[in-house]
Amino acid sequence: MYKRILVAVDGSPHADVALRHAVELARDCQAELTVLHVQDTTWMLAGSEFALDTTQINEARRQVGEGILDRARQLAQTAGVQARLQLVQTDTPARSVADVIAGEAAAWPADLVVVGTHGHRGLRHLLLGSVAEGVARISAMPVLFVR
Repeated sequence: MYKRILVAVDGSPHADVALRHAVELARDCQAELTVLHVQDTTWMLAGSEFALDTTQINEARRQVGEGILDRARQLAQTAGVQARLQLVQTDTPARSVADVIAGEAAAWPADLVVVGTHGHRGLRHLLLGSVAEGVARISAMPVLFVR
């Protein structure tokens, strides 16, 4: 059914559940799997008078992202699935994490995008927003929410 599955991970328990689901689905469908970790760099205020030297912060965040991807690779390997790992940063303040996920899925191209969701509703959802919902709104391919 699916030949190329992209799963977005951020190291959270919700993303871990989505990763396990995507790995099982890739194994069962004999599909290729890409594990994507997106680092949001929009908080750095680059180009403003408040810009910070973020070299050390970026390096630490890159190392954390590589750790998240390494754990994902190990989980996939244990299940007998080869995983392509991808670490991407948002490149402009106007490009959200959801934009990057949908864009990477389209560029590959994936048949399915798997994302974990917190299941926030009401005021919490209004205040926090949802990367998963953003991916579903702009993605050209099916998106599977895993709770």
